[in-house]
Amino acid sequence: MPRLCPSGPVATAVPPFRSHAVPPPATPGAAGLRPTARPPGFPGPFLPLSDGGCFQVPSQEEVRPLSFSVPEGGTSPLTWGQLAIWRTIAWMGDEAHYFNVRRLIDLPPGTTVDTAVRAVGELLVRHEALRTTWASGGAEGAEPEQTVRTEGTVEVLVVPVPGGDVREAAEARTVAQAAEPLPGADGMPGRFTVFTRGEEAVCVGAVVTHQAVDGWSMRVLERELRALAAGEPLTADPWQPRDQAAAERSPGGLARSQGALRYWQRTLEKAPPAMFGPSPEAPADPERFVRLGMDSPALALAATALAGHCGTSASTVLLAATAAVVGRFARRDSVVLQLIAFNRVDPRTDDLVGSMTENALFTVDTAGDDFPALVRATHERAVVAYRNARYHPVDLDRVLDGVAEARGSRPDLGCFFNDARLQDRWPDTLGGLPAGDAAVEELRARTRLWVEGTWAAQDATFFAHTTYSPDSARFFVMADTLLLPRPAVEECLRETERVVLDSALRLASAPVPAGEGA
Repeated sequence: MPRLCPSGPVATAVPPFRSHAVPPPATPGAAGLRPTARPPGFPGPFLPLSDGGCFQVPSQEEVRPLSFSVPEGGTSPLTWGQLAIWRTIAWMGDEAHYFNVRRLIDLPPGTTVDTAVRAVGELLVRHEALRTTWASGGAEGAEPEQTVRTEGTVEVLVVPVPGGDVREAAEARTVAQAAEPLPGADGMPGRFTVFTRGEEAVCVGAVVTHQAVDGWSMRVLERELRALAAGEPLTADPWQPRDQAAAERSPGGLARSQGALRYWQRTLEKAPPAMFGPSPEAPADPERFVRLGMDSPALALAATALAGHCGTSASTVLLAATAAVVGRFARRDSVVLQLIAFNRVDPRTDDLVGSMTENALFTVDTAGDDFPALVRATHERAVVAYRNARYHPVDLDRVLDGVAEARGSRPDLGCFFNDARLQDRWPDTLGGLPAGDAAVEELRARTRLWVEGTWAAQDATFFAHTTYSPDSARFFVMADTLLLPRPAVEECLRETERVVLDSALRLASAPVPAGEGA
């Protein structure tokens, strides 16, 4: 039977922290310095400094070591999804923390610290990916391997937040932890922090390397952690990455891979060789790759309306808009994008915690002005693309090499789209499209844009993705500014909103044919 043995807590004094990311200091009063507003993410009171920074009064945090012992473990090949992200993470080198996956998990009211810590430990025992290490194969050209540990210790950090908004502080701390490399010093692929208010555990910050998990996995961990904290039973032992790796290498799995690779070869033989073109060589520039974000209630309303009209998902509408925008800015009538496929087709993978995602090859013709027709075509082409997104990455390399030999150059597949929402439709409270020019312009004016980040290197030339917000569409575009200057990146976002909103408004104002709507 699996064993989970909590050890005694280890108290650690938080070192003084100096921050300038805070409001101006409070004016000293008769009684001396007064605490200022806390910078998000750092527990404890702060005292202002004369230079505009602040000093954190040390507070106590605890490290709760948890020892685990399970009967089964061992070494096996990687799943195809693990192998795909392994190579991407290796390419990022020292910046591999870019692919850490984070999630802040709210706990049921009244959860004790001991209950929260033990729930984290039970997840560790239940899911092999959370106690797995990965290493390159021993022989030259050999594939990497994963080893599931049968015993060891994981350290759960307990952080008290004595004042202010616990969730705000926890979110900022979790973001900071995600910027640190994984695995950590303990060799574990994730780190877990319990944030508390008094005797109550309020939430858990989870940060795990993408080598171990994907977005779907984090949703599984969130659901199960909340259930464990509430004392609810979980399902039977879940499918594990080692089970998945064996299934993929079975005769049926290999046949599926070969079928998908034939689709890739046929599609690439007819696809344009590049969208924006390969990234040019240039001196290192920390701001070469930029990601801009957009929060747009208009895009959410319009995508919902078009999805209903076309009989598709809202995700399909956003993908069609991305294809239209790429086609316009790249001056192509045929667009090639790689989609991020969750690949949770087999019901056994519903509760699997592991990296399953691979790229799906999507192509669509974008010529013409009939956007609803493009949405329907996008649906058809996306279904085929996702159906052919389970394959051995090494075998895909051979296909790409063959296409390169026939064409004289390797296909440029640097443009991506990823709908990371895990929830397609917005709530009914979102409302409907406005009527009248003034109301439409007021809706457009609620859109805001911002700079999300910049990087010196990325493994994509154009990457559009969307995340969930209950009352708007949060849409992002990352691009190589040597191919798409920053003003053009901003225009890509605004064009995404425009093409969807204008199409939805035209449909809404079109006369209803006789016999319909009665």
